[in-house]
Amino acid sequence: MKKYYVYPAIFDDSENEPGTYTVTFPDVPGAITDGVGISEAIIRAEECLEGFLITFGGEYKDSSLYEVQQNNPGKIVNYVVADMLRAKKYIKDKMINKNVRIPARLAEKR
Repeated sequence: MKKYYVYPAIFDDSENEPGTYTVTFPDVPGAITDGVGISEAIIRAEECLEGFLITFGGEYKDSSLYEVQQNNPGKIVNYVVADMLRAKKYIKDKMINKNVRIPARLAEKR
């Protein structure tokens, strides 16, 4: 996995209250977030992209910013950077053991 990924994002408030942005990534299907105000939307877009790439992995086609802007007139389109080194520090997948008591009928094999 690379250290950084850069994908164009669409910041759209046309279906929300003014100033509340839905953020989508045309090249990364399923990565979607939102934010109140453009600064919060940008921060959440970075977190969303990082989390999505760590969870689902893979590299996706990266369209040019110009192409995405042409296909989305009237919307804010900008690159979003996913810093994978920073993201890995915050995502910890530790395994733990827990003993749990459950009713016997739930433990029976079917």
